[in-house]
Amino acid sequence: MSVMCLRCDRTRNREAGFIWLESVLCGCLLLAMLGCLGLYVQAQRMEQQTGARMQAMALAQSELAYMQAAAAEQTLTPGQYNWLGAADWLELDGRSYQVQAKVQAEAAGNYQVEVTVNWQNAGTVGSFTTTGEVMPDAAAP
Repeated sequence: MSVMCLRCDRTRNREAGFIWLESVLCGCLLLAMLGCLGLYVQAQRMEQQTGARMQAMALAQSELAYMQAAAAEQTLTPGQYNWLGAADWLELDGRSYQVQAKVQAEAAGNYQVEVTVNWQNAGTVGSFTTTGEVMPDAAAP
């Protein structure tokens, strides 16, 4: 009988060690999954920021094109301008954009234009600024 009890004790000790090892491995697996989830969330945020920045760049280029057209028509004057395009372009993908342009006169009837685009999306804000030179005769053939 004493031989059987020794076997039972060894089996119980092995099982207890096996359960401890399983618990440690499950904990490590959960930590790894949590780390992957954090990376996924960070990648999503970066993707949203990149999309917002790309849209801001497109809006700024459009505003510069409107300024170029106004200069070609001889209607551009120095000063501050708000968005000259369609209003629905300022609300895209759940983001709200504001576009402002600052026009300064230079020599020979040319203009220096600084376009600033600000956006807001679910608690995040961003800004993009670009400059360009606008010439009245650039659009003429």
